[in-house]
Amino acid sequence: MSTTTTTKAIVFLMVIFMVLCFSFCSCRSQNSEKYNFHRDIYDYKNGKSRNLTGLSRSRDALSLDTLENGFDSIEMRIWVTYSRIDTFQIVSIKKASNSWIGSYCQSTLHFNEDHDSILSYTKTQMPVTPKLGWPDLIDSLFRLNILTLPDCRKIQGYDFPLDGGNTVLFEVATQEKYRFYMYQLPSTYKAKFKEAANIDNILRLLSDQFSIRYLATF
Repeated sequence: MSTTTTTKAIVFLMVIFMVLCFSFCSCRSQNSEKYNFHRDIYDYKNGKSRNLTGLSRSRDALSLDTLENGFDSIEMRIWVTYSRIDTFQIVSIKKASNSWIGSYCQSTLHFNEDHDSILSYTKTQMPVTPKLGWPDLIDSLFRLNILTLPDCRKIQGYDFPLDGGNTVLFEVATQEKYRFYMYQLPSTYKAKFKEAANIDNILRLLSDQFSIRYLATF
């Protein structure tokens, strides 16, 4: 074999080796990122959550983004639910392609005669833009700790009414983390708990900025 041919063979093998190393490192990096992904859900155990399972059914029926495996930038979704009303409201705020966008959805559940099974959903959906502008709204939401508030069930003394109550559910997803937390009747507890006061202020802020009228009080 000539010197030129040998040299070409060595260069070719070096290139193949570098490609394989790069692929291996990339796979390890991707697996590491996936392994480090964190889910913060109150009842999350052995990879399952009863709360999230129920929420996922409505999410899929309404063709909303799946967030529990992460989101490319950031998305915040607020579910406003009522104990005695079959209609609920959803506000979604997300950053995509370096721009903030928002949507509002109102959906009604249709049950069977025994009221123990959902037959269908109907919904109205529309884009929303804050009166203040996106930078001011997002800053306000962050100052109210929408990203880090604990689930109300983790707060000592935050008691639930026996007959249930109107509830606000929050989903927050980024590339590294997914959070799901809830608050029942935040206005009832806002004088006692600063976290409930933050939730009450978040609801008021969204109502004012997006011209949303809630269907009952919290």
